[in-house]
Amino acid sequence: MVKKSNCCSGKSPKGKNLDTLKTMVDKVWPKTKKDLEEVVHKVWPKTKKELEVGLKNTKELIAKGEKYIKEISDKSVKSAKKLSLNLKKEKLYYDLGKSVAMLSAEAWSSDKKINAVVKEIKSLEREVKSIK
Repeated sequence: MVKKSNCCSGKSPKGKNLDTLKTMVDKVWPKTKKDLEEVVHKVWPKTKKELEVGLKNTKELIAKGEKYIKEISDKSVKSAKKLSLNLKKEKLYYDLGKSVAMLSAEAWSSDKKINAVVKEIKSLEREVKSIK
């Protein structure tokens, strides 16, 4: 059986616990506006420095993240271009194979369509190598 704690059951804490809590709050919490201002003036300079350092670190991390994302994007674009060119080259090999299959072996070297496809394949190969 799970026992409910006082804070969750809606019951108020026992008298001793309430007095202890009240004593702790009285020690920590400023009593007047002047006391509050003194606490703020004591704590604010250190807090301000910590916030400025945190802001500086955050800006540096954002800059590093942007740089990393840009590098990854550039690599992805290059990879996508290479993949596209290789697919075009594969299609040309397919077309070349179809053209060669329809002709006799003696006519391969003189056929304009075959020569054009071979020339385009070589062009794509140079383009793929230039991306690296």
